Amino acid sequence: MRARDAAIGVIALAAGVGVSSGMGHPLFRDEGASWYSARLGWSALWSQSRVVDLVVLPYYAFLHFWVDVDGGVAWLRLPSLVAYVATVWVVGRVGARLGGALCGLLTAVLAATNPLLVEAALYARPYALATLGATLAVAALVRWYDGGAPGWLWCFAVASSATLALQLFCVLAPLSALAAVVLLRPAGLRGRWGPARTPLLTLGAVVLCGVVVSVGQRGQITWITPLRGGRAVKAVLGPAYGGSGTYTVFLAVLVVAAGFTCLWATRARRFRPPARWTESFVVAVCWAVVPTVLLVGISLLRPVYVARYVTASAPGLALASGLLVAIAVHLLGSRRPPGWWTATATATVVVVAVLGSVLGLVPGADQTTEHLDTTTRYVETRAVGDAELALPDHSLTTVVEYYLGRAHTQLQLWPQVAAQPAIEGLDLRTDRHAVAVGPPDVWLIDDGSTSGLGRWVDTLDAAGYVRVRTTVVGDVRVEHFHRGRS
Repeated sequence: MRARDAAIGVIALAAGVGVSSGMGHPLFRDEGASWYSARLGWSALWSQSRVVDLVVLPYYAFLHFWVDVDGGVAWLRLPSLVAYVATVWVVGRVGARLGGALCGLLTAVLAATNPLLVEAALYARPYALATLGATLAVAALVRWYDGGAPGWLWCFAVASSATLALQLFCVLAPLSALAAVVLLRPAGLRGRWGPARTPLLTLGAVVLCGVVVSVGQRGQITWITPLRGGRAVKAVLGPAYGGSGTYTVFLAVLVVAAGFTCLWATRARRFRPPARWTESFVVAVCWAVVPTVLLVGISLLRPVYVARYVTASAPGLALASGLLVAIAVHLLGSRRPPGWWTATATATVVVVAVLGSVLGLVPGADQTTEHLDTTTRYVETRAVGDAELALPDHSLTTVVEYYLGRAHTQLQLWPQVAAQPAIEGLDLRTDRHAVAVGPPDVWLIDDGSTSGLGRWVDTLDAAGYVRVRTTVVGDVRVEHFHRGRS
């Protein structure tokens, strides 16, 4: 292994160790959905997929085997952490292949500190794995683009198909890179169309099938709100934001400085970097930008943009930035002694890496945690006697039951229906018997995600329950209902 590859590996492993300190952060309700689905039997999992999360079924199937080994939260999140480390290493190596050691090291640093990638690494959902699939796909495409064997295009098709199976929108990343390759060298593609036809047509068929399957569950994104105000600005930034303004500013300064350097050096010396570098830069930019442009554009008609849907573009952003800096350094150092300039540039990358750690770019991710651990502790200290806890959705139930189990608390739950009736539908029973035998005190944990909850509240009101108090704990609403003796 080359020294540069070893250095990129060190960066990836160091990033993984640093990020792993957040493996114990509170569970989010979507992670509860992963955990709940992973523990279902195959028949029940298939039945559920016809109502909700069919597009995430391959991930749930993987977790079904994974949680058999260990049932802890850290173990549930471990595949995402491993995928994050692998993504940093792979995109760093791609950068080194395209732009040299400096580009590879800087690409790895920028990927490791990207807030969206960090968030995905600590999240028991398929985004980190889908991002790894997209990165492997682009890496294979680059090898084929550089004159590699047709087998690399098959690797691209397989990795892109795996990305699609894990997360529908993430497949836009490798497809954008493919579109850039086709536009840059259409003549070259025509000359190699024979061997390329089968893998590309196969990938096209897989993507079409994925879209057809996903249309049936388009109701799963009805919760996404329109892009307005500050949220629209953040959306346009795509993978350059992800919740950390510090990262955005840091990256903007780096890119603007490198961009002006390229313009100045090119105009002053009339010297241009190799065509291979500029072509690679265009491919990386398309990987980084096009998925965001498409999703934001569609959101003007129907809201579909969520920051984590463009996580697979974060490695492309790191690669594009790394290439731009490498080009700038190349232009600046074209008339300097190579040894001195290489040492200086490498030292600069080390300084950037240290600054990234000191400024806390890694912890800057916008975690969507609801702090349900705090909410659960609040309820368990107040729901005494014959009180019952009402949990309106199965994913929320899974998370709260986990924290109740850790506290060794036995708290009765309001009866739930046997099967989930609809996407984010109400799991609480509202029949006459369930209400008639209800306890004097009922505590409801409501994170605002369940439709039909008003129907259950109306049932309680009709049965004589009175809302005693509403409290917001850990960004989640807790309501206490009481019914006196008749």
